[in-house]
Amino acid sequence: MKTYSIIIQFIILLFISCSATKEIETKSESETLREVETNSQEEKNIDNALDDLTNQIVTSLSEEKKSRLAILEFVDLDGKTMNFGKYIAEELITRLYRTKKFYVIERQLLNKVLEEHKLTSTGLIDENSAKELGKILGVDAIASGTITELTNSVKVNSRLFSTETGSIFAVASSEIPKSSDVRKLLGVTSVYPNTNTSDINENTKSVTTINYQSGLKAEYFNLPPNIPNSLPDNPTFTRIDKSIDFEWDYQSPASNITADYFGIRWTGEIFIPITGTYRFDILADNGIRLWIDEKLIINRWTHERRSDAADIYLTGDKWYPIKIEHFESTITACASLRWIPVGENILQVISSKFFRTK
Repeated sequence: MKTYSIIIQFIILLFISCSATKEIETKSESETLREVETNSQEEKNIDNALDDLTNQIVTSLSEEKKSRLAILEFVDLDGKTMNFGKYIAEELITRLYRTKKFYVIERQLLNKVLEEHKLTSTGLIDENSAKELGKILGVDAIASGTITELTNSVKVNSRLFSTETGSIFAVASSEIPKSSDVRKLLGVTSVYPNTNTSDINENTKSVTTINYQSGLKAEYFNLPPNIPNSLPDNPTFTRIDKSIDFEWDYQSPASNITADYFGIRWTGEIFIPITGTYRFDILADNGIRLWIDEKLIINRWTHERRSDAADIYLTGDKWYPIKIEHFESTITACASLRWIPVGENILQVISSKFFRTK
């Protein structure tokens, strides 16, 4: 009986194991199918957006009876060439050529001609350069454009220039969902930061995982009435501040810090999700300094309450060192670090998810 009992238990365990394996395989197949469907939808969304942009350009060119066209590489709002801009130009050349209605200059040939004549291939042209390019290339229209990154999409704006007058005769625009392929072309691999990272020791080839805390290291100081030009090395106490958005008014920032004559140094790293120009703004009472990527971009060490701003171009999907120093003398006190990210137009307090410190 004991032998039969063992056999029966073994059969039951084998059945459970097989069922679990089948469930895992089914789940894996289901997940794979969803990934394929997602990728297919993303490709469809890109194609639809580019078709829409192409159709707008075709309509405008036909109405103006223009058949010879040059398409410049699309650029970001700072006039910088990017892979996504080259991709847009290449796609438009192909799609417009397939209509059999237009003669379109091949992009590599266009770049070669522009290089020989020492002219720019970017989308930032004016009336005079449009006329000059028209003569050199033998075209009667030039398409240029800009790319603006938004939170979940990319806005593409195109302008069509007449090479006869140098003026804009039509515009076109389309919005492309920010799929994984689009993010790669933009140079972005992630939207939100990963607070942990790994370092590889080149000598031992060992991998060490660094666990970061969300927020910035905050060193608080009690200062003498004669405020020094720089904060001391040894803080009164240290803590982690999730973000910098304080309105202390007449109060002390902590129990062991005086309400007047104190200083704070915040250090850590800030995550930049998208490549482009960022505006940093600090409302402070009193003095404030801000370093991004070890560059001092705001430096106001004075006794007043005001907002100071600075712009800086940063590469996306990357952590940068950040340091802020602040002092308060008397009466009210505040400190608020804000930014306008790429693709946005609203000044906002920087969320803790974009800060990390060891």
